[in-house]
Amino acid sequence: MTAPPLPPALERYQQALHDWLHSQPPQPLQGLALLQARDRLQQALDQTPLEDPQTLLILQTLDQTLETQAQALDGVISFEQCRKTLLPPIDRWWWFLDQTKPPHPLDRFDWLFNGIGLGAWTVSLALLVDLSRRVLIGGSGVAGCRC
Repeated sequence: MTAPPLPPALERYQQALHDWLHSQPPQPLQGLALLQARDRLQQALDQTPLEDPQTLLILQTLDQTLETQAQALDGVISFEQCRKTLLPPIDRWWWFLDQTKPPHPLDRFDWLFNGIGLGAWTVSLALLVDLSRRVLIGGSGVAGCRC
C-alpha cells in the first residue's frame, strides 16, 4: 500500500524548507518564502484538514525543522516588521519564531541571585532600623556626646 500524494501546499512548504536549508549564505527572500509557504499550507489545512497519519507525521517533522531554524531566520529577516505588515493571528506560530530564543546560560542561577538580593535587602533594612534607633534615642548633644 502506498501513501497518498502530498498536498501541493505541503510539497511547496517542503521545497521551500529544503531551499532554505541548502542556501549558503541564507537569503532573506528564501526565509520569507519559507514562512509564506507555511502560511499557505495552514490556509489549505484550514479548508481541508489532513486525514492521512503519514502526511501528518511529515508535517510535524517539517515544522520541527523550521523551529530549529529560528535563530538563522531571525538573523536575516525582521519578524517584527513582518508581523506589523501581515498582522498574523497568534496561532500562526511561525511568524513568532523570534520570540522562542533559548534562555541565557546564567538564567539557571536566578534562584541564587534572587536569594542574595533578598538577603542584602534584609541586612540593609536591619542596619537602617538599628541606625535610626541609635540616632533618635541618642538625644541631643555636641558631637553625639551626652553631657
